[in-house]
Amino acid sequence: MKKSMKRTLIFFLTFSVIFNLFVSGSYAASLNPGLSDDRTALSGQAEGSIQTAEEIYINPLYSDVMQEDDLLSPEPVRPDKAAAASEEVYLTSTAEAGEQMRAGMKQREESVVIYFETDEYSSALIHEISDQALIHTGNPVEGDYLRWQYGGWKTSTSYYTSNSRCFMTITYTITYYTTLQQEEEMDAAVADVLDELNVSDQSRYSKIKAVYDYICTHTVYDYDNLEDDDYKLKYTAYAALINGTAVCQGYALLFYRLTLELGVDSRLISGTGNGGAHGWNIVKADHTYYNADTTWDAGKSSYSYFLKCDADFADHVRDEEYSTEEFNASYPMADSNYDHSAAPRLSEPVISSVYSTVQTSVKVTWSPVEDADGYELYRSTDPDAVEFTADAGQSEGRWFRAKTIRPENIAQFTDSEGNIQYTNGGLEKGTTYYYKVRAYVSDEEGQINYSQFSDVDYMPAAVIFDNVYSNSDSRIRILWNEVDGSHGYQIWRKGSDGTYFIIKTLGDKGNELTDNQGKTTAYSNTGLGQEAGSTFTYRMRAFKIENGKKVFGTYSDEFTAAVMPSAPVLTVSSTKSQKAVLTWEAVSGAAGYQIWMSDTEDGTYSIVKSIADGAATSYIKSGLVSGSTCVFKIRAYTEVNGKKTFGAYSSEEHVVIK
Repeated sequence: MKKSMKRTLIFFLTFSVIFNLFVSGSYAASLNPGLSDDRTALSGQAEGSIQTAEEIYINPLYSDVMQEDDLLSPEPVRPDKAAAASEEVYLTSTAEAGEQMRAGMKQREESVVIYFETDEYSSALIHEISDQALIHTGNPVEGDYLRWQYGGWKTSTSYYTSNSRCFMTITYTITYYTTLQQEEEMDAAVADVLDELNVSDQSRYSKIKAVYDYICTHTVYDYDNLEDDDYKLKYTAYAALINGTAVCQGYALLFYRLTLELGVDSRLISGTGNGGAHGWNIVKADHTYYNADTTWDAGKSSYSYFLKCDADFADHVRDEEYSTEEFNASYPMADSNYDHSAAPRLSEPVISSVYSTVQTSVKVTWSPVEDADGYELYRSTDPDAVEFTADAGQSEGRWFRAKTIRPENIAQFTDSEGNIQYTNGGLEKGTTYYYKVRAYVSDEEGQINYSQFSDVDYMPAAVIFDNVYSNSDSRIRILWNEVDGSHGYQIWRKGSDGTYFIIKTLGDKGNELTDNQGKTTAYSNTGLGQEAGSTFTYRMRAFKIENGKKVFGTYSDEFTAAVMPSAPVLTVSSTKSQKAVLTWEAVSGAAGYQIWMSDTEDGTYSIVKSIADGAATSYIKSGLVSGSTCVFKIRAYTEVNGKKTFGAYSSEEHVVIK
């Protein structure tokens, strides 16, 4: 990185109203040139008229070497294509739209088209979708790997308003630094390097060290092309691996790609090094992150910038976006340099499963470690906990040792496939527990040496219902407590034959974590109008998505609720002195009725009668004042396990008392 990578976004927003739709369906062109960012003015156009807008984004990482003229330009929006877009399925989630854009970018598609429905046109939304496409997912060819290997994009957007909703057709034309063919070549080369390193079953430290060594001995700095702003390949992992020469971005991208391929988390960090624009990595070596700069250590016999804490990472200053509280909380840095002399000779265990069908216990399964004497299993309710205690008590924000498996007991906890298993019981229902395990070995002097901890794993807790009730004669509303660590929920309903079936899955988008609905706590089961008054029984389970598969928590307890009964049709008359006669037709599924009356002008109601008989169809109210006007209304209710579910009120019926 040879020039300043300032964080300024270059926005060019040009709106042009180009087509108005006549009654006959033909288009009349009307041109309204000029710049505007007044969204109210834009949304004020005639309902159904097609409008267009353009947007330009230069990747701020390369704002010093990319100009608007360097970006590929989209084709102009044609009215026939804009009209045809109305037949497409429109997205409403920027996360989903970002996922679609990300998929196109991975294939190096020059044009990515997004159909999006929103309240009103917004240029900010176009940028939000792009931001979502580039989030760090842990996938080696997504996140920073995409973000650092493209120059920017131009968009051509057509949009129209219908029924107060804005329908946008966004075409991103993206300028990449590598082609799909080069990325396919890269994939093959990465596979060869990983085979050569042969560290997939070794410790995390061993994996990081092997990748660092490889880059430092196989890549040289591209001084020949340093001043050539037109040669963008020097910024890529392709240049670092295939050509063996790159600038700092290429080094750091190759480190990012290879470590993630080995299951070790890392990020690219931009900032300054010795006062000049520079890029390096942070990498997770244990439960915290360390700095690593392959560019500055390349070609050296000993390393000065490998697994360093911030305090000892000389002359590296991060850009602001990598110094925020939010970023630091997501990627906590070590307080001191990594102790290489204490790097464990044992590989860390790999947890393969955290699962159970019992709400108060969890079975943890992990791979055996060669030469290990035993294992220590730790548990916490906080995945970011850092303190340890050996007792069996539970404390917020701390890990405690749930089990020590000693050499003489390993066979007892080994399954038929050779994996180690332990069932941790006595858990609290509704609480998500996190686990990690480490192996240990005793040396000749009786000293205990530990492996690094495994990655933290967990199973979402059992869902606890907060409430299940009906708020219309065609809907049941389901509320529950958020399950920590969950990515979504499965909602099941019991059928007439007593078996359960899934009515809704919240958060499942092709078994990839792209639509995280773990914080969702409500769902409405609609379309139950024909079942007014009937009861339904529900259960739920939370899940996480891991490596393209769902990992489910245990099922919740059952919860039964009734659909709100329909509103009765009320008739009121007064044929006898001081009496009102109320009649209605029995409501399907009703267990009884509540009759309300008002005898004042302001309509203040009070209950005059509760009838615990769903078959009742009449009631006579006596003791009224002759000549007065009374107002009545009635509602039905169902009752499940002593809990009443009331239906809507009937219409208010006025009667003059005889």
